[in-house]
Order: sequence, then structure tokens, then C-alpha cells
Amino acid sequence: MLLRALGLVAALNAGAPQSGTSPPLLVPPPQQLSLRTGTAHHVGGWAVGLAADASPGVRLAAKLLLNSTGGSAAPVTTGRLPASSFVALGVPALDPALAKIAAARNLSVVAHAETLGEEGYLLDIDEHGAVLVAATQRGVFYGVQTLRNLSQATPPGAPVSWPALTIVDYPSKPVRGADVENAPLLTAGGLDWMLRFCDHLALHKMQENVLFRFVALSASLT
Repeated sequence: MLLRALGLVAALNAGAPQSGTSPPLLVPPPQQLSLRTGTAHHVGGWAVGLAADASPGVRLAAKLLLNSTGGSAAPVTTGRLPASSFVALGVPALDPALAKIAAARNLSVVAHAETLGEEGYLLDIDEHGAVLVAATQRGVFYGVQTLRNLSQATPPGAPVSWPALTIVDYPSKPVRGADVENAPLLTAGGLDWMLRFCDHLALHKMQENVLFRFVALSASLT
């Protein structure tokens, strides 16, 4: 049921109008969202920039973004980003080049340290591209989920585009998950179902506290 509900949200998002006055439909809604005029367009693929020594979590987030939106075969360093169609992401405290990019857009993780915590992030999008910063790799991961959410509003077959906006976001609850009764893990296609389900949970910023319950396989196995 939850998977169907999340799929319905994605369908609604895909059909939601994206104008200068209509904020994008994001689930869950971010804590703060300021919409501006303009759009960042996918031109020949996004260039995703991160530190050369980025952590495994940040690299995973970059890979998820590239897989869902299309782009460079591999991330590039933040110091060599193109002038447009880029996404700079990571932890500014560990990436001096990203820190400069973030400062140019008035994105200060330090100024929001108390509210961001370990899972919050700052995101700014203009016509040139997007800048996503956080205090930890977990925050970067959840910020990428917001970019994936925004990508779902693009009509099928069209280049991915995002509205110009600024987001300050962090979880309102420390535990966000789902309790799945009788998960079909041991049925035909059950593992694929579970992987898709977990991806939907991540896309909507539910974290590791996901509980799965299983019933006995059959009387013959008891």
C-alpha cells in the first residue's frame, strides 16, 4: 500500500505545473523553499562535481543522481565544473573549491549548523546549475533525493530541468521508516520488489529504521 501511495505521489509530481509561481511538489515538503524565476536545463548531460577525495557516501549520492538524470559517465572535481548544466555537491568543510562555490551563493552550512544536523542540507538552483551542500555525507544523500524528486516533474522523454529555487531542509523527526507486514522477499521477484521499495523510501527521505516482518514460509518448513 505504501509503495502504491509513493508511486501515486510520483505520478502527481510528474504532472504538476512548474511555473515561476507554483512551487514544486516535494514529498516530504522541505522546511524552507524560496522559488525564483528561471530554470536549470539539462544540456548534453549534467556534470556532477565533487571533491577528488570525496567520501564513499558522497560518491554514492553522485552516482544515484547521474543514474536518475543522466550526465557525465563519472563525476568531475568541483574545481573543473563547466559554466552551465552542473551540480556541485559535497561537504564544504572538506572541499575548498566547493566552499567557494557555496559562498558565492550565500550557502553557509556553518550558519545553519544547529538546524541542519547530520541529515540536513542546503540546495540552490539557478539557470546555470545546482549547488548542494551539507555538514555530512548523509545530508548530501538526502539533498540528492530532493533533486531526484524535482526530476520527476520533467515530462517523459524531455531533458531534465529544475526550477530556480533555494531550499533549507532537515528532518522534523529522527526516525522515519515503514513497517512492512509479510514482505514478499522469498517469493518470485520478491527481492526486486524489496529493492524498489527501499529506493522509494530513500527517495522520500525515510532512513535506516525500516522494519520488516515475515510469516512462516509454510507448514512444511515449521
